[in-house]
Amino acid sequence: MERLRAIADAHYRASPPAVKALAYDFFKALDADGDGKVSLVEFLEFMKLEGYTRLSSPHFFRDLDRDRNGTLDFWEVLTLYYIIKSGRPLCDCCGILIPGTFFSCVECFDGPGGSYSLCIYCYRSNRSSHNHGGRQQFLDTYTLLETKKRFSSGRGRGERPSEDKKLICMTMDHSHQAGVLRRRRLPSFLQQEL
Repeated sequence: MERLRAIADAHYRASPPAVKALAYDFFKALDADGDGKVSLVEFLEFMKLEGYTRLSSPHFFRDLDRDRNGTLDFWEVLTLYYIIKSGRPLCDCCGILIPGTFFSCVECFDGPGGSYSLCIYCYRSNRSSHNHGGRQQFLDTYTLLETKKRFSSGRGRGERPSEDKKLICMTMDHSHQAGVLRRRRLPSFLQQEL
């Protein structure tokens, strides 16, 4: 959470006054009684009312409460604002907020049903049963975004030519050992004319 606090603080301090005003308005919306702090009750009511039900928990409130005084001040709410605005995911297996690197299902990433994300711990322990045709295909955030950027711009970086336009990527196949390299047709953003 500390890294997210630092990122939220950096974004806020580098923002123009209009964006800072939006962050302050968000804080005021949470502070229903106007006393300059957000209680657990105010937090839970606001989060449910605004549709952030997955983030609406006393445990998450305590994670945000840096000084452990039982309320959230502006800077603690600023972290929440950043988490919401940046689209930080919750692990679709265990439900925790993923503050750093995570793994996304390649098949679901741009799909109509939304992405499917796993924290490092759930991915490593193979806790999720999420699959497509018996296969799980996850990439970490950095690899997924870099791959998408490279292939959407049409510039591969020294990839070997492939006669069938397939890429090799790490997949999990329930009918084979975990971590076996397999050839598999990938979503269009991961394919390119080679």
